[in-house]
Amino acid sequence: MPRLAVAMLLLFRLVAACSCFAEARETPAGVFAGTAVRIVEEMGDPKLVPGEVAECVLSRDGRFRLAAALPGGRLLWTRGTWRSAGGNDAGTDLSFRCDDLSGTLEGRREGRELFLKFSPRPFETQAFRMSLRAPAVASGEGWPAEAARTAAVNGAGIYLCDAFASMAPAEAGRARAGQGVLALESDGRLRGGILAPGAGQKAGEPVLCPVGGRWRLSEGRLVIEPSWGMPRPATAWRDLVLQSILEEGMRVATGQTSLGGLPADGCRLEAVSPLPDAETAVPGRLALSGLGAVAQISGAPPWTKDILPIRIAADRRFLYLRAPDDPQTWLAFPLQVGPDGGVAVNVDGRCGYLVRDEAGEGWAFVLRSPPRSGADPHVPSNSAGDLWLITLDLHWQPIGAPRGRAGCFCRLLLAARSMPEDPLDERTVR
Repeated sequence: MPRLAVAMLLLFRLVAACSCFAEARETPAGVFAGTAVRIVEEMGDPKLVPGEVAECVLSRDGRFRLAAALPGGRLLWTRGTWRSAGGNDAGTDLSFRCDDLSGTLEGRREGRELFLKFSPRPFETQAFRMSLRAPAVASGEGWPAEAARTAAVNGAGIYLCDAFASMAPAEAGRARAGQGVLALESDGRLRGGILAPGAGQKAGEPVLCPVGGRWRLSEGRLVIEPSWGMPRPATAWRDLVLQSILEEGMRVATGQTSLGGLPADGCRLEAVSPLPDAETAVPGRLALSGLGAVAQISGAPPWTKDILPIRIAADRRFLYLRAPDDPQTWLAFPLQVGPDGGVAVNVDGRCGYLVRDEAGEGWAFVLRSPPRSGADPHVPSNSAGDLWLITLDLHWQPIGAPRGRAGCFCRLLLAARSMPEDPLDERTVR
């Protein structure tokens, strides 16, 4: 009997351990998207009818953010804390506490589905049904938005360029024609992007044009000769050449910009990173900090500066961006990183979120990689070692399109350095 009792005790402990492990893996946390739903009776039978878009992020540290589009272009937005409130084999009941919204919010997680009920006042209920979009991460902090800049080696590296250094920006906070990000490869190839007047355009914002071409360094003289992809710049820009004096260890070099062989203005090149020593991918969860960027902006985006840092999932299936309206929430976008380091974000553009600006107005926000054009060179989007050189399109569309508000667009070419995240709990969401 004692042996049987000991065996039974060990069995019970094993079952309890397995149950705890299962509960840990079946955390309700996640990034969910779906719709508001209405209950409509047809011939006496209640049916759920989908309505406007809705989304909810249940962070792993007990924070949540809920946003939903309501009829008439209105936005329901709240955040606060959540916790598990019991449940059964079919799912987990959830309890919420809103920071800035009156009423009650309750919900239930069943498998990949999340059901929420919000009651702003007695006898009035708004229901939401959502599906799991991505695993959630903890709020996290401590990753710098900017990485330390270092000199290139033998001319090869990542540079910020200013082809017309004496000209002031047309508008505070915006880049202008001639500014860009360039990667000078060890074999003499060039890739990157430069803001330039678009072909056939007389005025307006400059266009981010992809560049290829060649570069060479001879007796301290650095010569960069771009070739242009699509979209192409104005005809006068297509034979642009940058020349400067670059000594080993220098981070900033100044020189001359020429168009058609004739001097046009001074140029400035700032080295922000050498090329990685090895192209072996850095394993584990990553945080990306910026080395430099250039942006083509159309309209008046609600925000563009707070995109960094960016977090990358360990399996490279998701990119996480801090929500502009709630710094403790991270929005997930699908990510693909190929064997060659090629990076593609939200390729079909179907993953988006509802955000609000400082005035409380609602926007639909989408982040994605630019569609590929048929002609080389393309805007760069790849990772090598700890260096990421990626191009992202940011789209904003006002909810309900009220008078005086229009959609906005930003194409961002970003150079960033990756670093391992702090050891945060990111167990897989089932």
